[in-house]
Amino acid sequence: MRRHPDDTAVYLDAATLYGILFRESPRPLSNLYAAAATATSMRDVAATAIGY
Repeated sequence: MRRHPDDTAVYLDAATLYGILFRESPRPLSNLYAAAATATSMRDVAATAIGY
C-alpha cells in the first residue's frame, strides 16, 4: 500500500528546504497552502530542526 504525504507534511518539507537552501529561518514565511496555526507550527519545527 502506498501512502503520500498530506498537505502539512509537504508544507513542513518546503519550509525545511527553504531554510537549508537560502540559509535563513523559515519562520517569516507566509501562511500560504496551510491554516495559519498549522503553518506557524510547521515553520517553527523546521526552523528548530535546522538550527534557526
